[in-house]
Amino acid sequence: LDLYNEALEITNEILEENPDDALAWQGKGAALSGLNRREEDDEAYAMAIEVLNKTLEKDPSDGEAWFLKGENYANMHDAEAALIAYDKVIELNYTPRIEAAWVTKAILLAVLQRDDEALQASEMIIELNPKSASAWSTKGYVLGELGRQAEAEEAFARARELERGS
Repeated sequence: LDLYNEALEITNEILEENPDDALAWQGKGAALSGLNRREEDDEAYAMAIEVLNKTLEKDPSDGEAWFLKGENYANMHDAEAALIAYDKVIELNYTPRIEAAWVTKAILLAVLQRDDEALQASEMIIELNPKSASAWSTKGYVLGELGRQAEAEEAFARARELERGS
């Protein structure tokens, strides 16, 4: 708890200096979440989204802002809004975050029980980066959610191989 309290102090100091720092709002939300202050963490994530919306008004092609917006919506458990933001990252082909956007999209779709879409998204991650352990882990997770245990085990085994550098 001490680390979360310290993080909360630091983010509050940053936000006093710059209330338009979306990452600080997101960090504040994470610290509050760690302290089990759920209503307050949603408020912080909502403030991050508000700041990111201002950024996107100026530059709708800002892939990083779209990615962070997706993260904040996901942190608020608003999967549908998060998916819209991650789809925008993918549409913009924002390469620094595209794999992470696909990973989170696949997981959110699986949670929403949109099985075919989740599987397609997990396969797209592997197409983007077949040597990514997280891509194969995501596919394993999705296959597990679909009850396809043998295939899930194979995907997880491939992820472990890649993590070991095999």
